Amino acid sequence: MRSLKPFIYFPTSLVLLNSIGNVFANPRPASLSPRDAFTTFSDNSINEGEAHGPLNVPSGSEIRNISIGDTGTTVPVYWSTSDGQDQATQAFIVIHGKLRDGDNYWSIMQGALQSAVSANYPGVDSKAIVVAPQFFSERFNSGQYSPTDLAFADVNAWQAGDIATHPASTKVSSIDAIDSLISILSTKSSFPSIKNITLVGHGGGGQLTARYAAVGIDGPEDIGLRYIVGDPSTNAYFTQHRPVETSENDFNNSCSFRNTWRYGFDNFTGTTQVPLKSPFEYFASYINRDIVFLIGNDDTSANGDQYCPALLQGGQARRDRSLAWWTYINTLARSSEPVQLFTSLVPEFAKNKNLPNWSNVTRNDSQSGGIRPKLIVVENAGHDPSQVLGSTEGRAALWNDMEDMPLGFRPDGWNETKADCSFCDGDTENRAGQVDLPRSSSGGSTGGGSGNSTGGNDSGALGLRASSGAGVIALTGMFLVVAGLL
Repeated sequence: MRSLKPFIYFPTSLVLLNSIGNVFANPRPASLSPRDAFTTFSDNSINEGEAHGPLNVPSGSEIRNISIGDTGTTVPVYWSTSDGQDQATQAFIVIHGKLRDGDNYWSIMQGALQSAVSANYPGVDSKAIVVAPQFFSERFNSGQYSPTDLAFADVNAWQAGDIATHPASTKVSSIDAIDSLISILSTKSSFPSIKNITLVGHGGGGQLTARYAAVGIDGPEDIGLRYIVGDPSTNAYFTQHRPVETSENDFNNSCSFRNTWRYGFDNFTGTTQVPLKSPFEYFASYINRDIVFLIGNDDTSANGDQYCPALLQGGQARRDRSLAWWTYINTLARSSEPVQLFTSLVPEFAKNKNLPNWSNVTRNDSQSGGIRPKLIVVENAGHDPSQVLGSTEGRAALWNDMEDMPLGFRPDGWNETKADCSFCDGDTENRAGQVDLPRSSSGGSTGGGSGNSTGGNDSGALGLRASSGAGVIALTGMFLVVAGLL
């Protein structure tokens, strides 16, 4: 059964230092506006076979309109009608895929839950709640949403956590909608037994989950958060560096947007609940969160996002881009993962050079290897959520402790090889700000040193704050978010 992990603690000095720098580097506009690069340079002609008839309500569910904070906006959600929700230790928020078929994803998750219950898989709760939000397209869902419901002019904008275009002049994004769902299901007066929150996405839903893992809210102190990211097309890079240099497929001069949000943090404006931070601060939170990357080893076709900014992230295949991302974040953290071995699979990764050393926000323990996220590569799985999430590795990602995750595929010699940053041209000392080392209640250090960086770092790591002062707390349940395919 999974255990509850403490949350990251950001010392005031770090926040102040990076906030000051961020004012000059990324001045915040007076109001939020659409920010996704893809919606800027694409022609928005995508019609991916959506079925746009009246909303169907699966047996065992109902549609509820959920308020998004105090913004006056709402998101419709398919919600379980099962009894005993005040006793549920798990809740599943199922985010639909590119077809925006929330009813189908509610049914998929309900079926997965029942299958796990029947199999007596450890930690599964038969009283679990299943909910599935519905993000509307202004183009294809006209007449189906209320005056307060979120809707998007571009059919892909919600996947990047972009700000909706309906209601008019709204400042609310799909990320804000997830924030509110987590907050509601974490409310003790309504759901007193929920103990763990996990967001899962694959493909298009994996894109939203990947970005949410970087910029979404923290959960309450007594609820753990996990993010499972399956085969996304792209990630939001924390720096200007990219593993591949190319001018191929530079449709509509798209490569000029290589570091604009969804691909990087340029033009990102924060969320309604989390004010804008620097990319370094987002990275510091990201690598200390329970993130599991579930990657199909056969997801190597040239499909999904093929614009130039996506190609820069590892070529045409989602698998290669995901392996490049894993190489990138471990190199920034100077972790103990021997990610240099991935360059034998995709030689272009060796071009990911001169990355700054941000190891002052990494963990220093034998189990994490320097960062908390895990990578599981599922053998014989393509771009198919049923193969990836339904695999033995997928079940482990959903229910196991972070310390009990299988690796899946790795290059030969992985377990016998040490991390080697020589391929990234040395260990630069740009740490983007020093961090005071917090102390535990007993006066001892709660964080590690500087990971595996050369030269050390006397400032230590960001401390990990236990909610009860007792470190790890036993867990009785899980709250899961599954997102869909692109």
